[in-house]
Amino acid sequence: MPDSKRKKFNVYAKTRKECEEKLATMIAEKKAEIAAEKKKIKKA
Repeated sequence: MPDSKRKKFNVYAKTRKECEEKLATMIAEKKAEIAAEKKKIKKA
């Protein structure tokens, strides 16, 4: 994360299970983004 600030996200769905699935997907995407940023920083 370039600005080093935490960001809040809300996840909404009709059921708790759907919400948990969406949240897990979002967390995986954010972790992938962070890993990509770390690779860019290490290469530079």
